[in-house]
Amino acid sequence: MAAEKALGARPVGDGRASLYRLAYEQGLRTLEDQRDELNGLRTRACSFIAFVGSATAFLVGTSVGGLQRTDTFRFLAFSATAATFLAIACLILVLRPRTFDLRLSPKTLVERWIERSVPKPSEEDLLRGLAVVLDEMQAGNVAKLAWIRAWYLGLIGFGAIGLSLWTMLVWMNA
Repeated sequence: MAAEKALGARPVGDGRASLYRLAYEQGLRTLEDQRDELNGLRTRACSFIAFVGSATAFLVGTSVGGLQRTDTFRFLAFSATAATFLAIACLILVLRPRTFDLRLSPKTLVERWIERSVPKPSEEDLLRGLAVVLDEMQAGNVAKLAWIRAWYLGLIGFGAIGLSLWTMLVWMNA
């Protein structure tokens, strides 16, 4: 009994399994939402950079070749190129693999909850423990997702600035 209290376990069979299952399922949904957000950000980032690259190639390829190389031209071309490189750098940071906690190891399940001797394993205790661990995993992912969101916004901003500068350069010299 002292070991159960030391580990924070509840008495076996106290009728809370359905409540713990609810918390566990909510933890799973939260991790799935984080995974979906990560995949969505990465997909949209690739689509946006493809659009910016295609539009830039079209503008530069069809319009810039015959323009006079004035100081204004050089400044705008350099700025647009720098913005495009910064957008690509942000894309790399968005796509860079990070260690996200999205799954729990089967070994952890077996060793921590199923094959232990004190306290005696129960479904309620398993669901309670899983709910707590999933919440910790979700909390650990929050800061990583915040950084990816920031790099994604940087990608959108720098891509839009670069494309706008190339467009302005073409229209100024049309």
